[in-house]
Amino acid sequence: MNQDGSLPVGGPGDRAAVDTIVSQLNDIVRELQGRPIDPDDNYFTAGLDSSTVVKLHALLIRRLDVWVPVVELYRHPTLRRTAARIHEAREAMARDAAQRSGTPAAAPTGAAGQPGRRAAGEQPRAGASRREIRAQIRRDGMAR
Repeated sequence: MNQDGSLPVGGPGDRAAVDTIVSQLNDIVRELQGRPIDPDDNYFTAGLDSSTVVKLHALLIRRLDVWVPVVELYRHPTLRRTAARIHEAREAMARDAAQRSGTPAAAPTGAAGQPGRRAAGEQPRAGASRREIRAQIRRDGMAR
């Protein structure tokens, strides 16, 4: 963690990716609150309450196709810090997928190159959503 409390972000590509995620998160906040918030303001001083943060979490999982525990939004309570955490999670998922397949890191995808789709017996990706894991269990149960 940097002295200002932000998470470390690498080069310009990482900063651009984090800025894109910040924008996506602020779109969700605008939908929930009726107005955007400053990316560096604490959620609670910016007017969000616990219920809204939980709703933000649910929507970011669906729309950004990434799993981070809700507690991460409380540990990193600004849009910029949450975006950096999401970016880190995506990078880790890509590294894990690359290690399993023995190929260079790329965007995580499932069977047939479709995000979130897994072949029967294939392990869910690290940080898979509950919906994905349940679907995988159903497919595995039917395949056996």
